[in-house]
Amino acid sequence: MKTIHENIIACTVIFFTLSCNSEEKTDFLTLLADPNTDTPLVLSEISEKIEAIELEVTDESLIQRVSRVLYSSDFIIVQEWKSIMLFDKKGKFIRRIGSVGQGPGEYTGISSIAADFTLKKIFVFASEGKFISYDFEGNFIKQSPTGYYSRTRNPYINYIDNKLFILSESFIFINENDTKNQRTLFVINDDLLKADSILV
Repeated sequence: MKTIHENIIACTVIFFTLSCNSEEKTDFLTLLADPNTDTPLVLSEISEKIEAIELEVTDESLIQRVSRVLYSSDFIIVQEWKSIMLFDKKGKFIRRIGSVGQGPGEYTGISSIAADFTLKKIFVFASEGKFISYDFEGNFIKQSPTGYYSRTRNPYINYIDNKLFILSESFIFINENDTKNQRTLFVINDDLLKADSILV
């Protein structure tokens, strides 16, 4: 019996040794960064092609302060604090998405946006703590209950592999004098509600 146990232990050690030494292959570009140096990153070293696209300027598409830009091979979406603008791939202005207000499908400010370019949907995390979705035609699709996300601080939303995510901060009170900052990654379902979460 001792020999069987020794063989099992030996196989387990070999398995863990091999799994720790094997390199995981991925399609993502890995950039090694040394936080102790100020070496500039040259864009031409990480990109095969750099293309400048001039966005059309109209009375409706005046951009004052860009918060985020999303793009695909067909569209460019520009987020400001209180507006979302949709452009085609050549920079021609198409339309604004959503409107400022407090009613259904309206927002008073925008914390973060994400887009599903395949289904042509835009997701908006409004500053008053609600999630809203629109199509690329500017039509309101749905929203989460108002106040459902009221405790979400500094949200960053993204749409990856057909899933919608929120990365948010929250404060946990340890005692009267101490708080702890924690970040949580939420998976969002089709009803724009939290389906799952993990601390990060």
